[in-house]
Amino acid sequence: MKKIMLLGAIASLSMLASCSSDETVSNGIESDGLQPIKLGLGMNANVGTRGTGTVGGFEGDNTWNGQKLNVFMVNKGTTDLAIFEDEGAIFENAVFTAPVDAASGIALPANNQVKYYPTQGTFDFWGYRLDGAETGAYVVNAEAGQIEVPFTIDGSQDVMAGKAVPTAEDIAACVTLNGEDASDRIYSAFAARRGVQPEITFQHLLSRLTFSVKAGSEDICNETLGIRVKRIGVVSKSTGKLIAVYTGEEDVNQLVFDEATDTLTLMQRAADASTSENLEPLQPVVPVWNEEADDAAAAGPQDTPVGEALLVAPADTYKLIIWLEQDVKESYADQSAIVTKAFAYEDVLNIDGGFKAGTSYNVKITIYGLKDIQLTTTLTPWVDGGEIELNPEDNGRPL
Repeated sequence: MKKIMLLGAIASLSMLASCSSDETVSNGIESDGLQPIKLGLGMNANVGTRGTGTVGGFEGDNTWNGQKLNVFMVNKGTTDLAIFEDEGAIFENAVFTAPVDAASGIALPANNQVKYYPTQGTFDFWGYRLDGAETGAYVVNAEAGQIEVPFTIDGSQDVMAGKAVPTAEDIAACVTLNGEDASDRIYSAFAARRGVQPEITFQHLLSRLTFSVKAGSEDICNETLGIRVKRIGVVSKSTGKLIAVYTGEEDVNQLVFDEATDTLTLMQRAADASTSENLEPLQPVVPVWNEEADDAAAAGPQDTPVGEALLVAPADTYKLIIWLEQDVKESYADQSAIVTKAFAYEDVLNIDGGFKAGTSYNVKITIYGLKDIQLTTTLTPWVDGGEIELNPEDNGRPL
C-alpha cells in the first residue's frame, strides 16, 4: 500500500535537538523533551459544482494531488479532544493538505502550526474527507460514542475516512526500558521517542461509476445530424452523517445515509485542470465511429468516455437516466431545415452482489438515436366482381 507522510511540523535539526530527545538519562528515566507529532497518511486504491472528483486510482496509478483532509486527535478510546497544556485542542477537525502528484511525501497542516504530543497520555487519530459535502458543524454524540458530520453528496465528492492503526513493527518497537510490552501506549510521546507515529489509511466509502457510450449505427456519429449525450444521472441516497470518530472495538459503518434519494448528475473535469480543482457541468458528448482503422477488426463503433465519474451511495441497484438530443431533418420539402429533438430513457443498473464501497464500475451504454418515420402506402387494385342485370319495369313494384 502506498503511503504519504503527513507531518505536523517541519523543524530544523537544531530545533529538534533543543525541543525533543530520543535518549534516556543515566538514572533510567526517559527525558521529558517534547515530541513533534508526525502523522502518516495512506490511501487505498480504488477498486473504485463543488466536488473535485475521484481521489487516486487503481494500483499503480494511485496518488494524492493536494486534496484537503480533516483530522481529529482524541484521548485514546474516547471522543474527548486531545489537549496540550493550556493551548486547547491539538487537532480539532484540523485541515491538512495532501502532497501533489505523489503517493508518498510531506504534507502540512493548512495553518502550518507546529504541534507536539502532551508529555502524558495516549491518543487516537482519525481522518476524513468530505470535499465540501458537509452541511454543518460536527456533533459529538455522547450516547453513541461518536463524532458525526452531516453531509449531502452531489456525485462529485470522493468521501473517505480512516483511523491510525499500529503495525506489527510499531508494536514491536514500543517496549519499556525493562523490555516490557508497552503497545498500549501507542500513540503518545513515549511511542514517538521510539519512532512510532500514527498513520491513517483512508478508505473510499462510496461506489464509483464511470461511463462510456457506443453508437448503434454510423449515421448518428457526426456533428451535423448526430446524437449527443447531454446528461447522465443515477438515483442514489444523498444525505446522512459521516461518523468521523467512534469508540468501541467493533468496526462501524462510517457512512450512514438517510432514506431520501436524489438524482446525482455526472460532471466532467475541465481540460488541463488538476485533480484538486472543482468539476464542471458535462458538455455534450458525440459517440465516435472509427472508419479508417489500420486494423479492420477495430473499425466501427468506439467506446467514448463520458464525464469524470459518479460517486454514489453503495446499493443493490440503481435507476439510471440518460438525456440525449439529436439534430434531425424537419421537412421532406426542405432538406436544409434542421430541428433539435430532446429525449430521455431510464434503465436499471444491477450487478451480482450489489455495488460495493471502494469499488469502481464501468457502465457501457449503446445508443441508436432517432429514426425518421417512413410510411409506405400500397394501392390495392379493385377486383372485377362481374355484371348484374335488372329490369325493374317488369320485375319491380311501384312505390
